Amino acid sequence: MKMKTLHLVIMSIAGIAVFLMTLFGIFVEKLNDNQQQPYASITIDGVKNNYTVNEPIALSVVIQGYGSGCGDTKAVITRENDPHYKSLEWYSSTAQCASGIQLNNFKSNTLSLNTSINQTGNYILTVSFDDAITSRHTTTLWNFSVMPYVLTGMTIITKENTFGINATVYHSHKSYSCPPDVPCFNPLVYYLTISAKSRTFLLNYHICDGNSCVNEKDGYVLMLEGGGAIVRLPDLHWNDGDLVNIEIQLPLNGSLVFDKNSAYDPVHTPKIWVDLGESKIISEY
Repeated sequence: MKMKTLHLVIMSIAGIAVFLMTLFGIFVEKLNDNQQQPYASITIDGVKNNYTVNEPIALSVVIQGYGSGCGDTKAVITRENDPHYKSLEWYSSTAQCASGIQLNNFKSNTLSLNTSINQTGNYILTVSFDDAITSRHTTTLWNFSVMPYVLTGMTIITKENTFGINATVYHSHKSYSCPPDVPCFNPLVYYLTISAKSRTFLLNYHICDGNSCVNEKDGYVLMLEGGGAIVRLPDLHWNDGDLVNIEIQLPLNGSLVFDKNSAYDPVHTPKIWVDLGESKIISEY
């Protein structure tokens, strides 16, 4: 009888111990659930949706959250659908933290950058933060566009050659002789050869050597795709090898606007000036 009673007591104690251990395990699990989990959020201050070519892009990155506050911040600017674009990168690393550091709420300005972009297009700013202690990785993206520079009077000028324009000024030294009874055609002396890889039209040009310039007026239209065009220039007494700056005017999107009579409408056709930069005058014999 005593043995049976003792056995029952032991079983009861064991059952109570299992019950208490289960309760303790549940308590610990609930305690862990209630503890704040590490996280980080990224705020980009000063960024805009749109910039113009070569406009300063100044911004700062703020990291805040719950964790060690120590880690690496990285910012990268890439161009949409352009794998050949050389990305702009910035990197910042906070001071090393001791391995036993306690987690807490933190906020820090980890990175500042000041740059500009000289090509139009759509861009992506990617900012990431890696917590050195918790190994938490956080990333945020910001999409923005870079537009052509707008001058007074809504004239747009850019250095980006999106139509693949190739232009060269030639100085011809060829001599021509005509029969006495035939009117002699005045040969080309200075001329511009210009072509494009995609469909567009030459509406105007502005060519300067630093001392003198030549340009056309509105209403001038030449197809550039394919074989291109040859434009006769006045004799400005430029020298072979001189450097001239070539600017050309094109339809903004490569297409012309026509009036009700199906004629080119220079007033309502959006235009853009493309600065092709300096080019050397080539002699031709």
